[in-house]
Amino acid sequence: MSEASPLLRASTSAALDYAWDAGPFLADDVSRAKGLTKSTAIRAIDALIDAGLVIELPNTLEDGSYRFGRPARRFELNADAGILVGMDAGRTHITTLVSDLKGRILSSSHRVIDQDDAEGRRTATSDTIAHTIGSASKAPKDVVALAIGIPAPVARGVSPSHYEGFWENMNPGFQDFFAAQFPIVRIENDAGLAAFAELSQGPARTRNNFVAMLAGDRMGAGVVLGGKLAYGAHGGVGELGILKHLRGAGGSKGLVHLTDKWIKEYLADGTIPASHPLARADQLTPDLEFSYVTANDPALKPLIDRASLHLASVGELLAYMYDPEIIVISGGIATQIGPILSRANAELQARSHVPPPTIIASTLGHDVVSIGAIAAAREAARAGILELLA
Repeated sequence: MSEASPLLRASTSAALDYAWDAGPFLADDVSRAKGLTKSTAIRAIDALIDAGLVIELPNTLEDGSYRFGRPARRFELNADAGILVGMDAGRTHITTLVSDLKGRILSSSHRVIDQDDAEGRRTATSDTIAHTIGSASKAPKDVVALAIGIPAPVARGVSPSHYEGFWENMNPGFQDFFAAQFPIVRIENDAGLAAFAELSQGPARTRNNFVAMLAGDRMGAGVVLGGKLAYGAHGGVGELGILKHLRGAGGSKGLVHLTDKWIKEYLADGTIPASHPLARADQLTPDLEFSYVTANDPALKPLIDRASLHLASVGELLAYMYDPEIIVISGGIATQIGPILSRANAELQARSHVPPPTIIASTLGHDVVSIGAIAAAREAARAGILELLA
């Protein structure tokens, strides 16, 4: 089609932009919000109806909201016009969500993997996507946009080289591989997508400057500045390899890794007594260890103090680097570190020489990266679907 196509007119784009986040609406709503005449708004809405992106609802007389004059036509985004796929493609797991165009989840899947080679990761992710789409009773042709979060920096879909090859293994050409299968593809850093989730529906949605930190097995940060996700030249904003220069930090290892390491040290030297349940456990697991952290167990006070000091040090470093209002601890660990958070905040307030951020816990749970991926896919679909259809 030519640029005169109804779908490529600025008024049609404006009408879709309004419909995308609205519930049922009238042409007058679009007209007022987007500065269009009513007749232009109606033409734009009709173009969206013809394209299958908007549906017409019963008018105001039929739905009982009629007041006076001619009954007004009512409209709504057609959530079933396509599907979105969001994936957290971690080192040892893949979590995948499929949603409609309004972001309502239709199906989900979780898979444990052990694939570091490029072909293995491409196959595992592709098979998981196909399975999750099928579980929603949809087909690959229904996908409008796909977003994937990976544990590596990403800029324009590409990850830079890593001295051990880890980043290339985590992102084995996903952008080109999936662009051959789906119309819109967005590859992002996993912590960046966690930040996107917090920005769109988490406790940071009213903040313009914050850091979302994944702090489980490793530490990585997604940085939002001025209301937008920050990247840098190579997607490296938020990479926390700098922690290897922080005394006692143990590099970018996360709180799950460090807690397990410290508990084993304290069990060995008697700091945690032999009578403690952790000493008698057949196997130490993160859930078991953090159940005692969450309960603020007195025997784990040295551990909680140590973890709090560590988190405060990381928070102080992030305060100097990015000047955030808040730091959001994202992921499954967020609900388990209340005692650590409270002490870390007190320490950070006491020792920081710059305005300290407050460290808070996310409410989005284990699936925060895949939730962010769905939000990112929805944003990409919003920007590109009209051009695809035209």
